[in-house]
Amino acid sequence: MCTLRGIWIFRDSEVVFSRRYPTVENRVSLFSGSHYTQIPVDAELRGQFEAAVGPSERPDEPPVNVLSLCGGALWPVVWLKRLGLLFVTIVVVDDPWTPTHKPPLIELPCITAAAAFLEDVVALLAPFGSAASDFKPSMFAELQVAVAKAAPFGTPRDTNWVAIGTMARVGFPASDVPSASRRPAWKPFLHRGRQKLEFRIQERIQCAQYDKETVPDRAILSGILYCKAELEQLPEVSICLATGTNRRDVPTLAGIVVDPCVQIGSGDASGSSASGFTKLTFTPPLEQFTLAKFSLSGAPAIPIRGFYQMKPVSNSTIRLLVQLKLVDKAYNSFEFCDVTVPTFNRGPIAKHDTSITPTNGSVALSADRQALVWSIGTKFSGKNQECSLSAIIHFDADQQPPVPDEPFLTGANAYIQLRFKMLDASLSGVSVDAPTLSIYPACKPQLTIEREVVADDYVIWNSVGNARFSIQ
Repeated sequence: MCTLRGIWIFRDSEVVFSRRYPTVENRVSLFSGSHYTQIPVDAELRGQFEAAVGPSERPDEPPVNVLSLCGGALWPVVWLKRLGLLFVTIVVVDDPWTPTHKPPLIELPCITAAAAFLEDVVALLAPFGSAASDFKPSMFAELQVAVAKAAPFGTPRDTNWVAIGTMARVGFPASDVPSASRRPAWKPFLHRGRQKLEFRIQERIQCAQYDKETVPDRAILSGILYCKAELEQLPEVSICLATGTNRRDVPTLAGIVVDPCVQIGSGDASGSSASGFTKLTFTPPLEQFTLAKFSLSGAPAIPIRGFYQMKPVSNSTIRLLVQLKLVDKAYNSFEFCDVTVPTFNRGPIAKHDTSITPTNGSVALSADRQALVWSIGTKFSGKNQECSLSAIIHFDADQQPPVPDEPFLTGANAYIQLRFKMLDASLSGVSVDAPTLSIYPACKPQLTIEREVVADDYVIWNSVGNARFSIQ
């Protein structure tokens, strides 16, 4: 629990969002007495913050920072940088303190709570952009409404933005149908209309391929089960995850973590205990939520095998070859499949061979001109489901960094990175068992079950260079 004196969002030298709490400020002035320091006006506060932080001390994604302003009299100021914006709040500390005698931050849980609230505000804005220029004034006007309802008197109460948005848009109904069960805090509104139930299993694969006899390729698989339920009243939903398999090339379920609203057990469609089924029972909230996260033991099948070879021709020229093959067991249907070929410590790309014609997709330069981006598309074409790219790349020798940005990634030490989302696919064998679905009170919603495999950290190292790898 924490109480905030105000919330601000800065974009460069501009204050794009400001909310103060006069009732909180009156309380602070009463118990602070002669040590009370009033918060400056927004423009002056922004100037003092800029002077205290300094432009050179702001990495793109820093941890939470705490500082003091007005000569130490305005403290603690909690801030973080996300989405190209600076999110700032001033927290009320009830324990006595002076500018020269402050309690240790580790003894102030209000700091953690304030930082968590700022992260929730970031989560609300994140769907609308990833850079400061993406956010329009109308978005911050909507944020004023959301923050007013999430922290009406400076104390954060609820940051369920879906519920807050519904409350702001339609308000509470004049009367609700009485229910014998108590409505949970995470579902302040009831759905009315067409009923739907959606499950989505997203498997995330981390993979490193080396093409070396002495270093085996490695792959780790984990998964997330998302759920979105548009069901009337307060139903209790039960569904089973089918997790059992006897195949040696498929990893087995090692652990599962569920949302606080979920009860976990085991059973088959009849409710009896059965190996290979994990039963999940829950009363769903309004929005899509993470029903469960699971980890798997054993090495999964690697869906895309690759070969990468890069050789320096001169100080300003390299020659490279990329070959990819979709394994037979993988599904040849992608939402996207991209390959990034970074060129570390060589400066911007001056030009590349204009005759580059990959067997699939297209090739373009990255915005900073320090990588090739190969967009393969939605399918691997050809009978063998293979594709390749070869290129000669020239760099501007005058702009090569004097000191390597990545000391290890010099010479032939390099890798490429794959990004893809494979649709209607599973490497784990974990699935939602539709026949085990049970809803009480009984209803027949439209049921949708989706599966996808996403590359989390998928790299292929240069076969003629050295590579980073773990020793087991």
